[in-house]
Amino acid sequence: MKVGDLVTLSAYGRSVKRTSWVQNGDVGIITKVLKGWQGQTHNQYAVRWVKSRFLTGIRSWHHALHFDRKDLKFARKNENR
Repeated sequence: MKVGDLVTLSAYGRSVKRTSWVQNGDVGIITKVLKGWQGQTHNQYAVRWVKSRFLTGIRSWHHALHFDRKDLKFARKNENR
């Protein structure tokens, strides 16, 4: 995946608690690719979602702003219709 790709949550991404703030069926665009560091071999991705907004606060400690590759899949043209 690269900057500019349209994505949505994969089945795995919908099943984990840390991504529960993303609305079901929302589409986003990858804005940044964060290279693996300190022994990590995988990248993480910053995504700008169309409908979902990350709310900071005391209840958001288990949520993540960056997504692993297995959390995301490429969006299809008519996926939500």
